[in-house]
This record gives sequence, C-alpha cells and structure tokens, in this order.
Amino acid sequence: MNVLHAVIRPTPGQNPSNSSRDRVRHQKASAREALGEAASRQGINFKSLDRDEHGAPLPTDGHYWSITHSAEYVAGAAATWPLGIDIERMRTPSPEVIAEAASEGEIAMVCQRFDICEVEAFTRIWSAKEALLKLTGEGLCGLSKCTIGSMSMTDSRPGIWVRYERQEHFVHQMQRDEHIASVTCPQVQQVQWDWHGHLVGAGDR
Repeated sequence: MNVLHAVIRPTPGQNPSNSSRDRVRHQKASAREALGEAASRQGINFKSLDRDEHGAPLPTDGHYWSITHSAEYVAGAAATWPLGIDIERMRTPSPEVIAEAASEGEIAMVCQRFDICEVEAFTRIWSAKEALLKLTGEGLCGLSKCTIGSMSMTDSRPGIWVRYERQEHFVHQMQRDEHIASVTCPQVQQVQWDWHGHLVGAGDR
C-alpha cells in the first residue's frame, strides 16, 4: 500500500510586531522545511524547488512537491506522482466566498457525512478543492470545475471525494486545532500525518 507522509508544523515568526514581509518570509521558509522533512520520509531529495510562470511547483527528476502556509501552520508533502496539499482554519466566510466555493447541497452533504456544523463543512470543502487544484496546477481559477463527489463513494478513510472534469479524486483530510488539512494524490491509499510531532494514521479523523 502506498503511503504519503504529510508534515505540518506551527508557523514561527508570526508576532504582530514583525513586518508583514518578515512574517511571510518565515511562512515560506518554514513550509520548505516541512517539505524537506516529508520528502526525506519518502526517500526523496530535491536539489531545487522550481515553479512555472504561474507559480505552480514543477517536478524535479520525476519527483513532485506541494506546500501550504498560513499564519498558524505550514505543511509540505512530496511524492513520485502529482499531489496537492492545503490547510485552512475554520472560520465563517462571507456569503460571497461561500457562493463561489460551495453550493448549499455540497455543504449539506458534507455536514451529514461528518455530522458537523456548516462552518466546518465549508472549510473541508474549500480545503479539499484547493488541494485538488494544486494537484492539477490550475489553482483557484479552476474552482468552478470542482464539485463534491457522491458521498456513497466515500470509504472508511477520513476525507471526501471531489469531482474535477468528470474524474473523481479522493482527498484525505485531518482535523486538529480548529484547522482542516487536506492532501490528494491518486496513487496514494494512506496518509501518515505528522502534525507538530504527533503521528496520525489513516484510521484517525
């Protein structure tokens, strides 16, 4: 069974007394450190981390990578197949953002699937779609192409199915500290989460 290692760490250097430029610099540097840990566990060593003209990560020697960073957490994952990772803090978005990212039906399905409130359901949807769009390399401009897949397809793994251009993708998810982390890689059946030194396997929510 293919296992993907996803490493998540608290973001350092986020004191409000630091300039916004310094805070972002810490986020980017720490995300690359998390990626380095994840890549090492996959037996991967990146000589460089290149991006295309749109900022999407480019594979190196057949190895793919994805990072995400925020004021609270950074995360990284690497594999020999395309992948995408994202982490989001649960919060109440504006009606405009909700309408752009998820339908009422999608939110209702995810609420029922996990027995959760609408705020968490929306965060799961947003994070899952963003992770998938990182895999495709299209970014958020492709948000309208993503829809939540049939909940009947969901297996015992924690996560949800997302449909993109007629193909279903399983997005593995983990919830902790009011955050939702998502990672998707079609060839991977199991994710080993290392969230701030706490290892979580596929059997955990």
